[in-house]
Order: sequence, then structure tokens, then C-alpha cells
Amino acid sequence: MAEELKEHERQSGRPAVSLMLSILLLGAARGAASRDERIVLDVNGTAFEFVRIPAGEFIMGSEAARPDERPAHRVRIAQGFQMSRTEVTVAQFRAFIDATGHQTQAEKDGGSHVCNAEGKWPFTPGASWQRPGYTQSDRHPVTCVAWHDAVAFCQWLSLRTGDEIRLPTEAQWEYAARAGVVNADVNSLQEQAWYKPNSDGRPHPVAQRRPNEWGLHDMLGNVSEWCLDEYHESYVQAPADGGAWLDDGDAYGYYPGENRIVRGATWITDDATKLRPAFRRALPPAMHDNLMGFRIVRVVRGRAPAERDANAARPSPGTAALVPVEVSLPKPVFRDTPQDIHAPRLKPLQKEPGPPFLAPVGTKNVALGKPISASDEEPVIGELAMVTDGDKEAADGSYVELAPLLQYVTVDLQSEYEIYGVRAWHYHKQPRVYFDVIVQISGDPDFITGATTIFNNDMDNSAGLGVGTDMHYVDTSFGEIFDAKGLRGRYIRLYSRGNIANDLNHYTEVEVYGRPLE
Repeated sequence: MAEELKEHERQSGRPAVSLMLSILLLGAARGAASRDERIVLDVNGTAFEFVRIPAGEFIMGSEAARPDERPAHRVRIAQGFQMSRTEVTVAQFRAFIDATGHQTQAEKDGGSHVCNAEGKWPFTPGASWQRPGYTQSDRHPVTCVAWHDAVAFCQWLSLRTGDEIRLPTEAQWEYAARAGVVNADVNSLQEQAWYKPNSDGRPHPVAQRRPNEWGLHDMLGNVSEWCLDEYHESYVQAPADGGAWLDDGDAYGYYPGENRIVRGATWITDDATKLRPAFRRALPPAMHDNLMGFRIVRVVRGRAPAERDANAARPSPGTAALVPVEVSLPKPVFRDTPQDIHAPRLKPLQKEPGPPFLAPVGTKNVALGKPISASDEEPVIGELAMVTDGDKEAADGSYVELAPLLQYVTVDLQSEYEIYGVRAWHYHKQPRVYFDVIVQISGDPDFITGATTIFNNDMDNSAGLGVGTDMHYVDTSFGEIFDAKGLRGRYIRLYSRGNIANDLNHYTEVEVYGRPLE
């Protein structure tokens, strides 16, 4: 175990004393795919246990059931991932609330929907994750949480651990629920799931039923679980790579009217056809009741040697309390209604503020007034200093326009900081998508060594900095924020290669959210 912790510390740059990585191999191996292999992250005394889910292929959906489960189609999960062994518990959610002061949607609404003995869900004043309408322990799955609350929890845990933690995509959820089995054995439901015939009218603490073949508990019962995707009425044109289906929305939930996917049955389900891995339904992301919770996914990505170098001396962010980073947003100034914007993997226009960006106490914009350099030393319009002058309003004469094709700006923070986020405004007077947006952090002003990429939507490697997997976005008055997860660095470089209107590159403002090294 000691050697495993040292290796994790070497690769991640996070001290094992505050982020403990344990690998537990339990039970007899039934082949690599069915091995019960667990990973435990200890975050300030709260344990988060994950199970390795192997890469593979499966047939998603069902031709024999509901219309929204059709067409059954092959999905290839090219990269393994880690899924929480259980639904997020009350204790784990309390750690998030204690650290951030987050107010759930139910608390804002003054109550939540609570299932009663008649199987109805009336709105009950005062109900919340702490008072869900039944007696609960720390080991019960947390309920009465909206989709936005689950996303905020993932953002917090990502920052605490330095990993990417998020809700599972719908395909990942079904793949994990099937656990290599084509058809779930309904006869084993009594052993695997809490549902109406055995639940005694209430949810139960997690991990009391037998896990599935991959070591996951309560996938088919106990409480339903939020997924990342938006709901579509069929699988026509659904992604085949296991990614989230976000054509009509974005991963951060800026559009509260768009329904999100809910997977899994509940402790009151009495219809066995709903206790299937393929069963799906839709709910608004602001919905909350005591039948619904969530589980999480830890994304596993290989790190390049340069990224390891950049993180080598990085202190763990898990020891600091997290608070929303203060940001003053400019007024919306769109001159026309955005329409017919075409770009691959495009997040739709942001219309409302998303969840607050969380970072340790003391994090602020450290780029204000700092020096700027650029690949185009004589901009077509404006002065480079405008990029960090604090003026985000996109008024005429207040933005910088760089030459066509691939260009970059570099912010010199003048000393090293722990950097938690970078937010950029391009030219938000008009709805524009900028291409080949790449954001890097480095301690080298020339970005030759130690450069870490935190965002890349260059899908064909035309910039020569690697193929990106991030989504395109429409520039708005909210700016686009890029999560840096506490990387240490002095220089921030932002690339782009023109936009949907022309080949020019624009910056109204760049903010860098960091704090001094301790």
C-alpha cells in the first residue's frame, strides 16, 4: 500500500497525507472485468469509495420496452472510469455543505416533495436533505437534492481532490448497471435491490444488498440517480462513445427548463419492468424529492510528463475551505438574437448564471493590471493592456482584436500562484464561437517546458498542441471559465483561431482566479 501511495503522490503532485489512495482487491477474481477493485479517496476524514469500471462495448437500450429506450444501439466505452461504489451518502453530502455553505434547491424552495403511504408526492414544507420524511443515518443515500445540487457537489469534490469528479453520463450509468450482463436477472432483485416488495416503505443505508458483478451497490433500487445528460425522447442520433448527450444543453445546467436524465428505480417501485438497467426517465434539473439521489464518476486520464512536472510541488487544495469566487459580470450586450450557429460539439448559449465557481478562501482575480504579451504585438484594434484592465463591458474601443489565424495572449502574473480558474470574455456583443481555444498554465514564459493544458477544443490538432476533447462554446457576458484545479504557475496563455464571423481573434478581458503560495 505504501508504494501505491508514493506512486500516486508522484503522478498527481498531491501529498498522500491529505488525499489517501487505497486500492482494495476483494473477493475471488472472476476475470479482470468482474474483479471487485475499489479505490478509496479520503478527503479530510470523509471516505469516497470508487470501483474501477473497465473499457468495453455494450448494447444500450431495448427494442422490447419503452419507445424512449429505442433504438437499441452499440456503445463503445473506449476508456475505463471509476464510479462510486454506492450512492452519495448523507455523511458525504454533509461534508460538502459544511465546507461550502451551499443552500440546496429544496432549502431555497422552503420544502421538498415527499412520498407518502399512498404513493403520492405532495410538496412538504420544511423537507430537505436533512429532513427527507423518514429517519435516516449517515449511511443512507442523500435525497431531496436537485440536479444543480449534485453538480455543485461534484465541483466541490473535484477541487478538493484535484481530480475530475462529475455525474455519470447516461451511457456510463447503463454500462455500469449491466456490469457485462446482457439481461439482468429479475429473480435476483430481492438480493440486489431495495424496492416495494422488500423496502418496508423507506430507503435503506447503502451497500446492504448484494452488489452487481462489478461491485456496485443499489444500481437498480433504493433511490433513483441523476445523470449528466439532457433527456431525448429516443436514441436516434445518440452518441456512440459513451459521452454525455448535450446537444440541447450543457454540462453545467445553465438552462433550468431542460429535462435531465434520471436512472434507476426506487424504494417504492413495484413494477419489475422499471428495475432494468435500460429504464430511463426525465425530470427538470430543479426537481427534488425523497426518491432521488445521485452517484458520481471519477474520470481517469493519463498525464503527460510535463503535467507531472508542473504539479510536482503543488500543495493539496483539500486542506482549505471552499467558497464562491467573487466575480463582477458585465451587462448582456447582444445586438442580435443568436441563431444558426454551427460548430461541432457546441454547448448552447448560456442564458443564466450557472453554479458559483468554488475555490479556497483567499482566491481572487490575480490578473488585474498584470502585463500582457501576444503573438500579434501590434493588435488590429486596441492595446494589449485592455485584456487585464478590468473593463469587461465590450463597448467599442474596449477590446483587443488580434490578427487572423492562430494567435495567443499571455498573462504574466509576475509571481507564482495556486491557480484555480481562468475566465475569458472574447467579444460578447455578438454571439460568436471561437475555434481552437487552448488554455495553458506554465512557469516558463515561452511555454516550452512545464506547460499544462486545462482546456482544448482543437479537434483536429491544427494548432499542433494536441487533439482537444472540450466543447465549443458561445461567447457571452458570463465569460467562459476554465477549471485549473489549483495548478501552480505564473504564466497563462490563451490561443484561438478566429471565430464563426471572421478569422480575427478578440479579448475583452481575462481573469485568473488564484491565491499566493503558502
